[in-house]
Amino acid sequence: MKPAPSRLEALPLDGGQAEVLLAREPDARFAVHWHAEWSVGAIETGHCDFSCAGLRHHATAGDIVVMAPGTIHTAGVSVQGFAMRMLYLPAGWVRAALAWPAGQRPAAVQTARHAPALAAALCDEVDRRDAAALQPLIVQALQLAVSGPLVADEAGTARDPRVQRLCHELAQLDAAELDLGALAQRVGVSREHLHRLFREAVGLSPREYSRCARIHQAKRMLGQGRAIADTAQACGFADQAHFSRWFKRLFGVTPAAYLPRG
Repeated sequence: MKPAPSRLEALPLDGGQAEVLLAREPDARFAVHWHAEWSVGAIETGHCDFSCAGLRHHATAGDIVVMAPGTIHTAGVSVQGFAMRMLYLPAGWVRAALAWPAGQRPAAVQTARHAPALAAALCDEVDRRDAAALQPLIVQALQLAVSGPLVADEAGTARDPRVQRLCHELAQLDAAELDLGALAQRVGVSREHLHRLFREAVGLSPREYSRCARIHQAKRMLGQGRAIADTAQACGFADQAHFSRWFKRLFGVTPAAYLPRG
């Protein structure tokens, strides 16, 4: 039997709203990307091989997966049966739920941890959409994963002002039309130095960053009710089909399957 298609939906929580990816399609592949939110997931069946912040991981049924905002990652899942619930939680909501000081979070994040009972409970409560029962499970998963002294929460930022300027400019450009030579000249470095500087600071090439940033912008626009075709054009994609392919490679669903309402 063909698995139900994956869905990305809104999930109301007390004091905020999360999104949940109901990933069910085997043999899915996710391009290199990041999320602006905390990612907390539970694998129900199958397995997922992924890289996260430059390290390789193998997560299987019963595992909890946690990633901090801005963490660069990519993934592929098992070719047989696969089911996962991945929650995307606003950083402010997580900080309040775990009583972290403003602008800080624990330094260490254990990306994957085997906790079958917790994983099963998370999957059940996500499916029931029971916020009161789900929220303590989310907190428990985060407490299992994070540790160490508090550090400044600088997710998604680069300290080098040249890289900050490049990030701003790249978010406005079509990845297919980047003139890296011109960008390098504007920030006063060679093209080769720009590429090396940017990848070391951000973890992506300038072209990859541009595409990811524009797809994140598109996701916000879709959440505001913009039509898919209008969003694709506004965010610099050649056509709706091209936009839909890349949206699915980053978020696991097509724009048509992204439902921002709860």
